[in-house]
Amino acid sequence: MLKVGIIGCGKVTERMHLPGYAKCPNVEVVAVTDIVKKRARDMAERFSVPHIYTDHKEMLKEAEIDAVSVCTPNYLHARHTIDSCRAGKNVLVEKPMATSMREAQRMIDAAKRNKVILMIEQPRRFSPVTQATQEILDSGLLGKIRGLRGRYAHSGPEHWAPGSRWFFKKDEAFAGALADLGIHIVDVLLYLVGKRVTQVAGFTSIVEKKRSEVEDNAVFIIRFADGTLGEISAAWTQSPLEGSYTIYCEKGWLESTRSKLTIHMNTPRGTFEPEIPQRNRFGSPWQYFANCIEKGEKPFIDGEEGARSLEVILAAHQSAVRGCVITLPLPRK
Repeated sequence: MLKVGIIGCGKVTERMHLPGYAKCPNVEVVAVTDIVKKRARDMAERFSVPHIYTDHKEMLKEAEIDAVSVCTPNYLHARHTIDSCRAGKNVLVEKPMATSMREAQRMIDAAKRNKVILMIEQPRRFSPVTQATQEILDSGLLGKIRGLRGRYAHSGPEHWAPGSRWFFKKDEAFAGALADLGIHIVDVLLYLVGKRVTQVAGFTSIVEKKRSEVEDNAVFIIRFADGTLGEISAAWTQSPLEGSYTIYCEKGWLESTRSKLTIHMNTPRGTFEPEIPQRNRFGSPWQYFANCIEKGEKPFIDGEEGARSLEVILAAHQSAVRGCVITLPLPRK
């Protein structure tokens, strides 16, 4: 039985990580940590977790755990991940993995040095729609990719995680809709198209959430090494939620929502909807994480993959601030 400890007892732990691990027959969550003791106690009581801590280092030292979920605000991801790696624990860290490329590299290095697994929690990769999209693209049915666009938007973190004001603070989140939602669509598109981004140009704005220190809307263009262009946007000012992407190819194009995939071809086959499997081949992110640990396998969303997506988000943010095109790669030192 794989034993897990969780650092941070906010909404993502309550709504995703603890329920996710509860469905894994080979995993037991034995400890939770939060700087607010009542929050840790309430979470432990609700999910029958035997041990609570207010200091993550005490948990890493005392609790008998094999792995850790890092579910704290963005600016703490690197610190908590590196401490966990140094303690010999495998780590599943929430997105975005860090707030800078320097932090991301330190996390990657810590995992390698201590011979533990580092995985980034990017749930869109585990969607059956994403897996169906990948199969269509890999089959060659649509030919070479010529362009793409994607959007992820909802009404804001205050509706998903009431009371979590850190989302709106620059020194804790580093960016707003970009870091919270843009990272989702960037990650899934980079995963699907398999191309290297070389330039990013972006704009950000505070349209609605006037008390926020970070953007609630962002639009940016990415240029890949082969010249392919993509348009991506993220927003905290839209309801209902939208998570969609379109990929344009030689022989047609495909469009995806969170639950549907439509193919448009310039052949007699025309427009059709391929069958979407009920489940993806990896299982949930939490089951997959546990399986990787048990098998000693590198996850397909490891630290380097997480850093690729983070780099694009950081470049879009820098472009908006500086008013210029940002060339990749960004320095990691």
